[in-house]
Amino acid sequence: MHELNCDGEAKVHLSKRILIADDSEDIREMLQFLLVAQGYQVQVAPDASTSMSLAQEQDFDFIFLDLSLPDLGGEELIQKISQILGGSKTQLILFSARSNLLSLAEKYQLPILKKPFKVADVIKVIEELKGRNS
Repeated sequence: MHELNCDGEAKVHLSKRILIADDSEDIREMLQFLLVAQGYQVQVAPDASTSMSLAQEQDFDFIFLDLSLPDLGGEELIQKISQILGGSKTQLILFSARSNLLSLAEKYQLPILKKPFKVADVIKVIEELKGRNS
Protein backbone atom coordinates (compact mmCIF):
# COMPACT_ATOMS: atom_id res chain seq x y z
CA MET A 1 0.00 0.00 0.00
CA HIS A 2 1.35 3.43 -0.91
CA GLU A 3 0.78 6.60 1.00
CA LEU A 4 2.27 10.07 0.82
CA ASN A 5 4.26 11.36 3.75
CA CYS A 6 4.27 15.02 4.82
CA ASP A 7 6.95 15.81 2.20
CA GLY A 8 4.78 14.46 -0.62
CA GLU A 9 7.06 11.45 -1.12
CA ALA A 10 5.56 7.99 -1.54
CA LYS A 11 6.19 5.59 1.30
CA VAL A 12 5.33 1.89 1.31
CA HIS A 13 3.93 -0.15 4.16
CA LEU A 14 3.60 -3.86 4.25
CA SER A 15 -0.05 -4.50 4.83
CA LYS A 16 -0.70 -6.24 8.12
CA ARG A 17 -3.59 -8.65 8.50
CA ILE A 18 -6.00 -8.17 11.40
CA LEU A 19 -8.92 -10.21 12.70
CA ILE A 20 -11.56 -8.45 14.80
CA ALA A 21 -13.70 -10.80 16.92
CA ASP A 22 -16.58 -8.98 18.63
CA ASP A 23 -20.31 -9.65 18.88
CA SER A 24 -21.06 -5.94 18.49
CA GLU A 25 -21.59 -5.11 14.83
CA ASP A 26 -20.94 -1.43 15.58
CA ILE A 27 -17.51 -2.17 17.05
CA ARG A 28 -16.58 -4.55 14.23
CA GLU A 29 -17.58 -2.01 11.58
CA MET A 30 -15.90 0.92 13.33
CA LEU A 31 -12.62 -0.96 13.81
CA GLN A 32 -12.72 -2.35 10.28
CA PHE A 33 -13.27 1.12 8.81
CA LEU A 34 -10.52 2.64 10.95
CA LEU A 35 -7.95 -0.06 10.28
CA VAL A 36 -8.62 -0.38 6.54
CA ALA A 37 -8.15 3.40 6.30
CA GLN A 38 -4.76 2.90 8.00
CA GLY A 39 -3.75 0.36 5.34
CA TYR A 40 -4.51 -2.90 7.13
CA GLN A 41 -6.28 -5.93 5.68
CA VAL A 42 -9.17 -6.71 8.04
CA GLN A 43 -11.44 -9.71 8.60
CA VAL A 44 -14.28 -9.69 11.12
CA ALA A 45 -15.96 -12.40 13.18
CA PRO A 46 -19.18 -12.04 15.21
CA ASP A 47 -18.46 -14.95 17.55
CA ALA A 48 -15.77 -17.26 18.93
CA SER A 49 -16.44 -20.16 16.56
CA THR A 50 -16.04 -17.96 13.47
CA SER A 51 -12.91 -16.33 14.89
CA MET A 52 -11.36 -19.72 15.68
CA SER A 53 -12.14 -20.99 12.15
CA LEU A 54 -10.59 -17.89 10.58
CA ALA A 55 -7.51 -18.18 12.84
CA GLN A 56 -7.04 -21.80 11.66
CA GLU A 57 -7.52 -20.97 7.98
CA GLN A 58 -5.55 -17.72 7.68
CA ASP A 59 -2.47 -16.03 9.08
CA PHE A 60 -3.05 -12.81 11.00
CA ASP A 61 -0.57 -10.36 12.47
CA PHE A 62 -3.06 -9.19 15.12
CA ILE A 63 -6.30 -10.55 16.55
CA PHE A 64 -8.57 -8.20 18.49
CA LEU A 65 -10.52 -10.50 20.78
CA ASP A 66 -13.59 -9.55 22.79
CA LEU A 67 -13.51 -11.58 26.00
CA SER A 68 -17.31 -11.65 26.27
CA LEU A 69 -18.36 -13.37 23.05
CA PRO A 70 -21.73 -15.13 23.40
CA ASP A 71 -20.56 -18.63 22.44
CA LEU A 72 -17.28 -18.64 24.38
CA GLY A 73 -15.43 -16.09 26.45
CA GLY A 74 -12.86 -15.32 29.06
CA GLU A 75 -9.97 -17.60 29.84
CA GLU A 76 -11.30 -20.54 27.81
CA LEU A 77 -11.39 -18.35 24.69
CA ILE A 78 -7.82 -17.11 25.24
CA GLN A 79 -6.62 -20.70 25.70
CA LYS A 80 -8.37 -22.03 22.59
CA ILE A 81 -7.18 -19.19 20.34
CA SER A 82 -3.64 -19.52 21.74
CA GLN A 83 -3.72 -23.27 21.05
CA ILE A 84 -4.83 -22.64 17.45
CA LEU A 85 -2.08 -20.05 16.98
CA GLY A 86 0.58 -22.36 18.41
CA GLY A 87 3.98 -20.78 17.97
CA SER A 88 2.88 -18.17 15.44
CA LYS A 89 3.84 -14.53 15.83
CA THR A 90 0.19 -13.42 15.86
CA GLN A 91 -0.40 -10.85 18.60
CA LEU A 92 -3.60 -11.08 20.62
CA ILE A 93 -5.16 -7.83 21.77
CA LEU A 94 -8.01 -8.27 24.22
CA PHE A 95 -10.94 -6.00 24.86
CA SER A 96 -13.80 -6.12 27.29
CA ALA A 97 -16.31 -3.92 29.06
CA ARG A 98 -16.17 -6.16 32.13
CA SER A 99 -13.59 -5.09 34.71
CA ASN A 100 -13.42 -8.58 36.21
CA LEU A 101 -11.74 -9.83 33.01
CA LEU A 102 -8.85 -7.36 33.19
CA SER A 103 -6.89 -9.81 35.37
CA LEU A 104 -6.80 -12.27 32.45
CA ALA A 105 -4.78 -9.78 30.43
CA GLU A 106 -2.25 -9.63 33.26
CA LYS A 107 -2.19 -13.42 33.67
CA TYR A 108 -1.48 -14.00 29.97
CA GLN A 109 0.61 -10.82 29.56
CA LEU A 110 -1.61 -9.54 26.77
CA PRO A 111 -2.61 -5.95 25.99
CA ILE A 112 -6.22 -5.09 26.76
CA LEU A 113 -8.46 -2.23 25.74
CA LYS A 114 -11.28 -1.50 28.15
CA LYS A 115 -14.56 -0.67 26.43
CA PRO A 116 -15.42 1.98 25.59
CA PHE A 117 -11.99 2.65 24.12
CA LYS A 118 -10.66 5.54 22.08
CA VAL A 119 -9.67 5.12 18.44
CA ALA A 120 -6.21 6.47 19.26
CA ASP A 121 -5.77 3.63 21.79
CA VAL A 122 -6.33 1.02 19.07
CA ILE A 123 -3.63 2.50 16.84
CA LYS A 124 -1.29 2.99 19.81
CA VAL A 125 -1.44 -0.66 20.88
CA ILE A 126 -0.81 -1.88 17.31
CA GLU A 127 2.16 0.47 16.92
CA GLU A 128 3.60 -0.64 20.26
CA LEU A 129 3.31 -4.31 19.32
CA LYS A 130 4.79 -3.69 15.86
CA GLY A 131 7.70 -1.93 17.55
CA ARG A 132 8.38 -4.94 19.77
CA ASN A 133 8.49 -7.26 16.78
CA SER A 134 10.79 -5.08 14.64
